[in-house]
Amino acid sequence: MQKKFETDDSKLQVRFPVALKLIIIVSLIVIVAMSVLTYISLSFFERETKNRIRDNNISLSQTVANQSEKEILQLLNSANLLFQIGLTSSGEVSLVEDFFANSRSLIFVGIPGNDFNFSNRDWFRTNGIFNESAILNSIIATHSEIVDKTRGGETFIINVSPLIPNLDSPVIALFTPFLFGTERQAFVVLADVGASFAESVQTQEGFTTTMIINSEGEILAHPDFARVLGGENIRNSEIFEKVYSQGVPRGQIIYEEKTDEGLVNVMGSFALISVGDLSVITTVRETDAFAVVKSIRVLNWTLLGIVLSFAILGIYFFSQSLSNPLKELALATVQIKIGNYNTIIRPRTRDEVGQLARSFSSMVPSLMARERLFQKTEAFVNKQVAQMIDDDTLPEYAETKEVTVFFSDIRNFTAKSEAMGNPQLVINNLSEYFRIMVPCVEQTQGTVDKFIGDAVMAVWGSMHELENSAENAINASLLMRSALRKFNVDRGSVERPIFQIGCGLNSGSATVGIMGDPSSKMEWAHMGDTVNLASRIEALNKPMGTDIIISQSTASRVEGIFSIVPLKRIKVKGKSKPQLLYAVLGRMDDETRPRSLGELRAMVGITNTFGASSDSEEHEVKYEILDS
Repeated sequence: MQKKFETDDSKLQVRFPVALKLIIIVSLIVIVAMSVLTYISLSFFERETKNRIRDNNISLSQTVANQSEKEILQLLNSANLLFQIGLTSSGEVSLVEDFFANSRSLIFVGIPGNDFNFSNRDWFRTNGIFNESAILNSIIATHSEIVDKTRGGETFIINVSPLIPNLDSPVIALFTPFLFGTERQAFVVLADVGASFAESVQTQEGFTTTMIINSEGEILAHPDFARVLGGENIRNSEIFEKVYSQGVPRGQIIYEEKTDEGLVNVMGSFALISVGDLSVITTVRETDAFAVVKSIRVLNWTLLGIVLSFAILGIYFFSQSLSNPLKELALATVQIKIGNYNTIIRPRTRDEVGQLARSFSSMVPSLMARERLFQKTEAFVNKQVAQMIDDDTLPEYAETKEVTVFFSDIRNFTAKSEAMGNPQLVINNLSEYFRIMVPCVEQTQGTVDKFIGDAVMAVWGSMHELENSAENAINASLLMRSALRKFNVDRGSVERPIFQIGCGLNSGSATVGIMGDPSSKMEWAHMGDTVNLASRIEALNKPMGTDIIISQSTASRVEGIFSIVPLKRIKVKGKSKPQLLYAVLGRMDDETRPRSLGELRAMVGITNTFGASSDSEEHEVKYEILDS
């Protein structure tokens, strides 16, 4: 049910100015300002937290690097001492075993290619490994290239955990040059680092992650042993590139890491270890680092929300006299927008809003009268012209435009009308016919100029700028052909006869503009030879046995788009030269189009009654069909 409001036309007396209500709203602005201040404070706190985390990261990386370098040097010293004991003990196994018992992290010490190799058999047995010789030989063979480089003076530290089965903690191999006699050899040390510098990264608490890698990208130590035992390599990662491309012993890095939740920003730092060209990397995800900041932000917004709730509650009671009338006015404008002009607003206040409601109510009758006039006029005037009238955009002067003009006519409509015998029945049939024809024009951006009895005149390119008005016009004609076939499906009686139409199209220049007497009648008109020739062409459909004929001018604009058949030349009244016309079969990209005039005539129901020199309904023959 439509909602109505009573109108109060009493004299305006402003008792509660809007300015007073705006003072109340200022309190809300103050709250917003407090929110901004809180946000800025948190931003500074977040920035300070980020700087502190970066400092902690670089400090942690350097600490782990120093500790790890110290442990590596201790391993090398212990290994060197063990090797010397082994050389001087003349094969006494007990001394070597005692040394391994005291240095449990050492697994193997030796020089590939000679007999001076010592292994910690207890370690291998404890880890369930009984073929240590094969494993050690496999490690040396796999890294033979590194052995050769070590003999050349380089030092390497690599992860050999993937080559040793049944491991619970990572194992690394140290390859360092060793002067054995007069020759430089590769001194190889295998060590279980689970209890040494790997533990230094494992025991770090909090949200940071520390790992040690070598210059080949191998992870030597990581809190997650599985990544080391699996031999993970990060050489192709962004973090590796940033660490080893800066050329400095330590620094900061920022990069993006791909996770299950998507890409996350990671802050990190690194410190290089001189022995073996290793690097300690400490990273922390921003989401973890700023978790505290996020918690504080949530707390602040919660407190602010509580304050806002009380503020809004207070403002609500003061704003009723402002908000309710505005809501009522807004609802009324919605009703006006959808065409319901029977809306009356009763002013509830004596302030500016009340005056606005009264002004709105006084405006509604004139809007309603204007809309009724527009609706009634639109049914008798072209929609585009009616819209230009409403928008006050009618062109002041006529202009020449490139257009395509269309005429159509129902065949033998006079005889069909006489057979119906009832004028209203004739009008009903025509109205039903026009209802399916007009959308074909509008769908292709054409303009219906006028109805002339049963004839239709339409133009493309007059109201809208079209890339190819001829193509649009022929598309509309083909839509009419299809629509007419559906239209005729359940027709065939005298009261509802089958309609057949002929369409004529011509393209060219035409004069377009407003014509008539402003004091009596005006209309949007199209004039010129282009219009006249289109009318003549339409009349040729019956003698030619076609339903759509286009001129040479139109055909030249749609070459390759439509399947057309040349017809006999004609001589048209007002034209000195013969005109070449074409029948339209269909679009070239339509596989169901007729392939010949015979197929076309069979499809649209044109019988062998064509060929006469004129239509019986024409009062004057304005063309002559030439033999060639």
